[in-house]
Order: sequence, then structure tokens, then C-alpha cells
Amino acid sequence: MLARYGEGNTDLTRARQTRAELIEAVCTEIARIERNSHARQDRATLAFGHANIDAHLPGGGLALGALHEVAGTGPDVEHGSAAALFAAGVLARSDGPVLWAVEHYDLFAPALAGVGLRPDRTLYAVAGPPAAVLLVMEEGLRHRGLAGVVGEVSGRLSPRSCGMRRRTASRSGRCA
Repeated sequence: MLARYGEGNTDLTRARQTRAELIEAVCTEIARIERNSHARQDRATLAFGHANIDAHLPGGGLALGALHEVAGTGPDVEHGSAAALFAAGVLARSDGPVLWAVEHYDLFAPALAGVGLRPDRTLYAVAGPPAAVLLVMEEGLRHRGLAGVVGEVSGRLSPRSCGMRRRTASRSGRCA
């Protein structure tokens, strides 16, 4: 057990040693987390094709087989639309069909096509409530023929529901 400085340990040398041990333990834990995370260098990635962006992403792009969150930050429709167009533009550079699950149909296919995601590559699923959208996403991630899966949900997602999708995405090897 590590003693903290000021808790009965008056030896300054021991306190420094303890601090060094604590820092070493934290560094070891961070390395363990990174080995098990989407930040692994050995994972395939989807590069943006812009050196200034790709240089700041682990592996030089968005990790495949990982769950990525793209969100609009404002209350206006434009913010959600910008997030949707960003996701569409990313997935437009992958090969194969994309599953797009929504609570209610409000996608504008010509806008998605404008960023490169053609309507003939997009499968739309109007799932209803957020829980149903998440289930459609999970099933889509299990399908080997999809290039990626998008789920649009309103409100907050629980860490548990995100964790389940993250594990499914990790096994799938596709962007979600």
C-alpha cells in the first residue's frame, strides 16, 4: 500500500519515492487502457486525406471497428444536419452500403449525396424510439456486408448502451 505524503510519513525521501511509484502505476494503467482502446496503432483506420488532421488521429485516421460520436452542439436543426453530413462524408469514402438508423424519417438524401454518400449505398431504417435505434445499430454492426452504421438518437445515451455498441463495433471492424 502506498502512503501519501503527510499521512504519518514524514520522511521526504519516502514521500518522493511514493510519488514516483504512484506516477509509474498511473502510467502503467494508461498504457493498459490504450492497448485495449480504439487508440491502438495496429487497428485499421479511415484517413481523412488531410495531413494536418490525420497526423493528430491515432493510426492516421478514424479507427475502424470503433464507435465514434458525432453530435450537433446547438438546439437548431442546422447543428444536427452538420453532424449528419459530416458522418455521411466520412462513410462516403468507405466501400459498400451504409445502414442509417433514425427515430423518424427526416434525412434529406440529396444532401447526403452532396457529400458523396449516394442513395443507392444507403439503407434507411426508421426504428422509432432511441432504444430501437440502438438495437438496429447493433444488428447492423453484426452484418458483415456493411461499410458502416449510423444511428441518430435524441437525448442522452447511457454509458451501458454505448459500451454495448462499442464492443459490437470493435468485433465488426467497421465504423459506427
